[in-house]
Amino acid sequence: MNSIAVSTGWLFTVMLFLSTQPNVDRYSTMIDRHLHWNLY
Repeated sequence: MNSIAVSTGWLFTVMLFLSTQPNVDRYSTMIDRHLHWNLY
């Protein structure tokens, strides 16, 4: 497996784990803000 596949798998696992948590909204907001600062 190349690094891209590993990174994608890790990200999917983290998102899946966070989606099972009751405070997923707070994590989603934090992730969105993190992506926003990375993209812009």
